[in-house]
Amino acid sequence: MLETSLKTKIKKCIFKSISFFAYCTGVYALLDKLFDRKGVYIVFYHRLVKGDEEKLISASSVDYKNFEKQARYFTQKYEVISMDEASSILSGKEQPQKKYLVVTFDDGYRDNFTYGYEVLKKYRLKPTIFITANNVDKQEYLWPDLLKNIVFNTKRESVKLNFQGLSMEVSIKSYGQKIKVFDLLKRYIKKCDETQKKFVLSYLSEALEVKPDKKCSLMLEWDDVYKLIDIGVDIGNHTMNHPILSNLTCEEIRSEIYEAEKLLEGRIKRKIQHFAYPNGKKSDYNQCAKEELVKGYRTACTTLPGINLPGTDMYELKRIGMAYDMNIIDVKVKILCFKILHAYKNFRSSGNSAFEKKVIKEI
Repeated sequence: MLETSLKTKIKKCIFKSISFFAYCTGVYALLDKLFDRKGVYIVFYHRLVKGDEEKLISASSVDYKNFEKQARYFTQKYEVISMDEASSILSGKEQPQKKYLVVTFDDGYRDNFTYGYEVLKKYRLKPTIFITANNVDKQEYLWPDLLKNIVFNTKRESVKLNFQGLSMEVSIKSYGQKIKVFDLLKRYIKKCDETQKKFVLSYLSEALEVKPDKKCSLMLEWDDVYKLIDIGVDIGNHTMNHPILSNLTCEEIRSEIYEAEKLLEGRIKRKIQHFAYPNGKKSDYNQCAKEELVKGYRTACTTLPGINLPGTDMYELKRIGMAYDMNIIDVKVKILCFKILHAYKNFRSSGNSAFEKKVIKEI
């Protein structure tokens, strides 16, 4: 765990150093012009937070001041569009003539409203919030937040983990040790089916002597959702209970999709047309999930990074994640990296003549 955490910190440090150097020396400006790529960029967020008020935030949370800076940049450099508009562009045969950008949020946290409402309204971002329907409707913890509550609120100094594929006794005396144990357990539970997930969380609650309230205040309330809709926010489906879909049977996948759809449409009185896979990596969804979504949805988003163009699989749209410690320079450089990667993939797949001509012309 220590080795993984250290590697992550080193990678972040290297990336931020390279970003700052590239930006200040003019390398960024040159490369951004050279690798300019018209297409549909979809960025995604989870939580918005205020400074360090939330000590247990995940790496995917973003400070609300940074979020406003990013929103300002997006509206200056891209044509900000909705998922409906993105779907229409990507369904066409012609290459996009502009750089389009869509803002999305996953899960349905209340801070999307608390810290996001004024920014979303000010910059007219037309975002889609993919809501985990059951957790919002019942005001219940998402399982990562439940795990976080259990691990960080225990007074125990150690815990014995004895699950299939995971057997050890770990110390949780310090805050740092709790972070490492939380990360370990989160990675483990992601691989569990729903029955095993509930067992592990119940076991930890008993072993660590923490029994969180069933209801929480982390998720959007329906009044928040209605106010967001009034300023142009679209609501998407993020399943009923946020399971890893590839761990489910086809029947269970259908239930997760359509029960959530029924609940959301009943609440907002609008057709749900866009979906985001929980966790969203390639291993987190399967063909069964895609086939169900093709029947009634216009798009489905992953968390796989990249740029979307006509011909992109509409049920495996790529998105670029925003992280807590990313300043505006980091955001610009991160998007540039995907532009370069996209050009490299085209170079590898279609030969180098067009690539060489572009380089020569720009130089």
